[in-house]
Amino acid sequence: MKKIYQIILFITTCSTNLWSQSMPFEVKNNSPFPDSEIYVGIIGSNANGLCVYVDGKTGKQEIGSPDKNTIMGKVELVANFCTKLTDIPINPTTKQRTITLKGIGSARVFFSVKKPLYTRFNPDSKGYRGPEVSTNPLIDNAGVLFEFVELNYGLINSNNDSQIFFNTTRVDAYNYAIGIELFGKGGFYKRAGELIGHQQIQQKFLENVPPIFQKCLNRATGRILYPTSVEAFKPGGENENYFKSYINAIWETYKKKDLLFDVKDGGVWRGRVAANDVWKFTKQVKSANGTYVAATPLVYGIIMKRPNVDEALNGKGVLGSINGNGPNDLDVQKHISAAINRHLIDVDSENYLGLQDFTDVSKFYLKQPYNAYARFWHLPGISFNRKSYGFPYDDTADQSSTLATVNPTKISVSFGGFAQKTAPPPPTSVNLALKKPNIYASSIEVGSAYGAVKANDGIDDGASRWSSDFTGTQEWIYVNLGNSYKLNQVVLKWEAAYAVNYDIQVSNDLNWSAAKTVKSVVNSTGGIENIPITATGQFVRILCNKKALPAFGYSLFELEVYGNPSPTARTSSESEEPQYGEDNLNVYPNPSNDFLKVNFPIQEGSSELTINDMTGKVVMTQNLESGKEEHTVDVRTLKGGTYILLIRTEGKHLSRKIIKFD
Repeated sequence: MKKIYQIILFITTCSTNLWSQSMPFEVKNNSPFPDSEIYVGIIGSNANGLCVYVDGKTGKQEIGSPDKNTIMGKVELVANFCTKLTDIPINPTTKQRTITLKGIGSARVFFSVKKPLYTRFNPDSKGYRGPEVSTNPLIDNAGVLFEFVELNYGLINSNNDSQIFFNTTRVDAYNYAIGIELFGKGGFYKRAGELIGHQQIQQKFLENVPPIFQKCLNRATGRILYPTSVEAFKPGGENENYFKSYINAIWETYKKKDLLFDVKDGGVWRGRVAANDVWKFTKQVKSANGTYVAATPLVYGIIMKRPNVDEALNGKGVLGSINGNGPNDLDVQKHISAAINRHLIDVDSENYLGLQDFTDVSKFYLKQPYNAYARFWHLPGISFNRKSYGFPYDDTADQSSTLATVNPTKISVSFGGFAQKTAPPPPTSVNLALKKPNIYASSIEVGSAYGAVKANDGIDDGASRWSSDFTGTQEWIYVNLGNSYKLNQVVLKWEAAYAVNYDIQVSNDLNWSAAKTVKSVVNSTGGIENIPITATGQFVRILCNKKALPAFGYSLFELEVYGNPSPTARTSSESEEPQYGEDNLNVYPNPSNDFLKVNFPIQEGSSELTINDMTGKVVMTQNLESGKEEHTVDVRTLKGGTYILLIRTEGKHLSRKIIKFD
């Protein structure tokens, strides 16, 4: 029987008491499996290098000693290191199942379905046998669906500063969708993981990889294996020579000329392949005349020979070895391995190309052969922000799913990823808000491009969102559907800066003071929210009343409005809907307690200026004379607070947030 042992190695210069810090670890189930069928196991090492596992009920770390191997497995005694999800306590404030996590190194957090995972602790208490995916009936955990994430958490100095590294991984295989979130001081927040569910991932994989990579998917189990774990890519398999022609072309091309590549923080390297296939690189610096010359003192990185396909795909062998230059050898090797997987090294140009940028994401995976398995995890809509660990060196060019910060305050793992969990809209419904051109917001984050139009573009991969200004408490975003429709559902996809309390309003005109609030949501927990509504209207507004993160604004990836695609009536054409913007509108002083100067040229006729409170109610109206560029607005009668100043002129609306102080 094959045994896999994972040895925990952890080196620390800190004393044991520096591992006494802790933080909340939220465990979320975003899968179709009930909590009673989910098991969670955390296993890693303590400051003394001993294997430990976490009791999910208490947060206590238990030493993974051989006397814990008390359960008779298929062949030998094993240990259960998992806790049923329903046994993990619920935090009364957050309503989430939460473990108090203490410092732990080289850790993995496992999720399994229907059965707990079993391990066998090593005799020296410094390692354990990692769970193995297998159908062999003699192997423990055979046939059990499980997934894991990795983390390293501990204090880094005697000032009680802690640090965490936290990541998902697809380097070995994909078993099930998973998502991670990291919170830190000062409103820090990041997340990583899959955006769609297990079934959809399998479907998308088949749609987006060439036939030779489709064999990575086991259609019976839904598991997607890394290529070198598939028979077709192993020696003797039909794809054993995948990358061979490209690797040969690289080595032959750069026997004739230098390869000069830039990896930004990793520096610039130059090298030429010698006759014996040894590729020696020297680190470069830019000279006064703009050319690259060898750094002083000389810094070398060496690849001893051309790699085979397995070494290229896995970053091992000659692409994972030290040849007398310490970490510099490994640095060069990882970038060459990554460039092969992403097909970045030019072999088509006869002349010397100059500097090749190995961090230019727009050039990744453009030419075959490339690692189509790794590419898949970076496609739009698969992984948050299109980042994932798709191959061993996928952290180069900041493409991995690693999250890190100093002084974390909370982490969470979502089994099932960030996919929509609740039932989809009725089959007769469509997203009426999708890519509608007339979508507006009370404000946008200062200095950003996160306007309202980013909230209905159909892109929710983390790079496209509406973000409000950080100063306001009450903000809104609304969309003009173009016609009046019967509506049945609103879907909101929030970032971490979600609205705790908000109203969904539907109207058939722009007079929001008379808008119908069809749903008031209180104590939202963010994420993806599916809110059933029953309403008819053309305009749908989300009025945000309370922030989840007070230091920030509101951040919304997507606003989706579902309803019957047949309109009930046209109330105004989209061409009549005014456009919001700032153009050459200037309002000062802002904030003000008495008079505002509004600098905006009125060409012909008169234009109307209104001031609305943050609910949309008009609190002041003033006509602006034509032929004038500067207008005075008396705001002394307004109560202190935040308002939206609107100018209606020439078929469009211009807006600016203003602040009145008493």
